[in-house]
Amino acid sequence: MRYLKIVTILKEKNLIDGVGIQSHCFNLEGTQVATLKQCLDTFASAGLPLYSSEFDLTGDENMQLKRYQTYFPVFWEHPAVKGITLWGWTSNWRNGIIMSGDREYAALKWLRTYVDSLERVGTVYAAVNRHSIAPLSIAAAGASGLELSVPVPQSFSVTLYTASGRAVFSLPERFFGQGDHCVAWKKDPPAQGTSIVVVNGAQGRYGSTVVIKR
Repeated sequence: MRYLKIVTILKEKNLIDGVGIQSHCFNLEGTQVATLKQCLDTFASAGLPLYSSEFDLTGDENMQLKRYQTYFPVFWEHPAVKGITLWGWTSNWRNGIIMSGDREYAALKWLRTYVDSLERVGTVYAAVNRHSIAPLSIAAAGASGLELSVPVPQSFSVTLYTASGRAVFSLPERFFGQGDHCVAWKKDPPAQGTSIVVVNGAQGRYGSTVVIKR
């Protein structure tokens, strides 16, 4: 792909920091989701952050909503995509507006709910991928709390998120010596199921999934 070759050349010369991708309606509408994911994976192979520079979708209000629900998550949830710019969301060259005056179209209402619901989850999963502090062994101790096995003395805070991204437990930063520790729930144990633990220390973040059982 010529575009990818150009990106690679610029990267080798240290002349590029990110890759912009136009995401107009005429590129997206009618394209298979699997094809879009494959294209994003291809661009991501250059090892640079991706930015959707011109995102818009058209159709009547119901069709536009369906298209946003189909295509927007492909970009938003791709690990290499670091930003999406909506192209003319109140005045658009292809009538792809999602707000007119004070009235928000269905697509914009959905976008607000979708992005807000994933904001914390996105933060959590980004944290899980950074292991700059000494990794811990983390397990849920049922009704008691979290069991932490600390390999080297260090200070960190602990936050537990549900799978939907809602924080249900937090412990302010404190010092942990080397060895095993139990962090007790402050009140009732969180609901049963898979949760995400994020440990935030001075050197970075570390995360793990745990299964809560009563």
